Amino acid sequence: MQRVSEHDLEVEDSTADEVGNLAHTFHIPVHHLSEVRHSLEDAYLELTSGSVEYHGRQVEHDAITTEGAK
Repeated sequence: MQRVSEHDLEVEDSTADEVGNLAHTFHIPVHHLSEVRHSLEDAYLELTSGSVEYHGRQVEHDAITTEGAK
């Protein structure tokens, strides 16, 4: 469990029901519980976020022309 903001906690490897039942057992009021599920795509993007094969560059507006366009 880790605090992610003043009023929010993040719990891993537990369901909302499990967290809610535990809070109830200790008489801790809980106002909202939600489960976040990550997709395989999310995991892949997180793992590969540091490896970029191609890098873009900023193009100046004046450098763009229509010469040669037909």
